[in-house]
Amino acid sequence: MAWSHPGGDVGELDDDVDITDPELISEHNGYGMDVSGNGVADPFDIWDSAYAAASFLADHGAEEGDLEGALFSYNRSDDYVNEVMSYYNAYIENYELITIPLDKEE
Repeated sequence: MAWSHPGGDVGELDDDVDITDPELISEHNGYGMDVSGNGVADPFDIWDSAYAAASFLADHGAEEGDLEGALFSYNRSDDYVNEVMSYYNAYIENYELITIPLDKEE
């Protein structure tokens, strides 16, 4: 998936390879991002992972409106796509925009 690093079998890399290095990820066309600005593209950091996932999905069809195709590219399971789309559709059908006052009333 857009990762050209010359490793061994899937999941096998030399111990000295830092797969969270943003420069290495960029060099090999990966999607990891250092959004939080700490020098690490951390898949367990909510900001880094959300932006990386959004970038992947956009590049795989979501930007053109093909949400199902993008989700299937992310996880090749029709069950997964259907489940995620059910949440998406429930949100679209039922959300209510609310506003939160920014100034505290005294």
